[in-house]
Amino acid sequence: MFKTKQIKLVSTYFTPFAILLVLAGSVFAKLDPKVSLLAVVIIVFTMVMNLTTENLTEKGGKHAKTLGKARMLLNFTANVLLVYMLCLQWHPIWLLFVLTPVANAVYSDARRTIFMCIVTAIVMLLIYFVRGLSGVISWGEVLCYIAFIFVISLFVNKLAQTLKSTNR
Repeated sequence: MFKTKQIKLVSTYFTPFAILLVLAGSVFAKLDPKVSLLAVVIIVFTMVMNLTTENLTEKGGKHAKTLGKARMLLNFTANVLLVYMLCLQWHPIWLLFVLTPVANAVYSDARRTIFMCIVTAIVMLLIYFVRGLSGVISWGEVLCYIAFIFVISLFVNKLAQTLKSTNR
């Protein structure tokens, strides 16, 4: 059975946080107006998509698991776009890269959680490289971001597994 309660829990906390992060960047960072508008359009799309898929997965059915995977892929893709667009002007945007591995940690085992962390780390390194990040301190910060993603994701996964085993 697909874990609809976990989907609702992740949506309840992560969707508003992502919206806040992107809207704050659109308001406070000195962004090109076109970039700001595109960021808002992307975050509104993800909000609508998350609400819609949450409702559809609550109903269950044979496509609920596939829908959940598609949702995670779409959210990750949106986060990649948003981090790429905003990372040089709005530094807290990297926090979007915490959301997918932590959400994955709630639903799956440690192996899949580590895999998602590795994918996220590679994408993050590529984005910062392509965007021209330079300097030892800046790269050190990015490595700390990646370490945090691994630590918090594995912690959440272990906590979720512990709660799951105590509720049996």
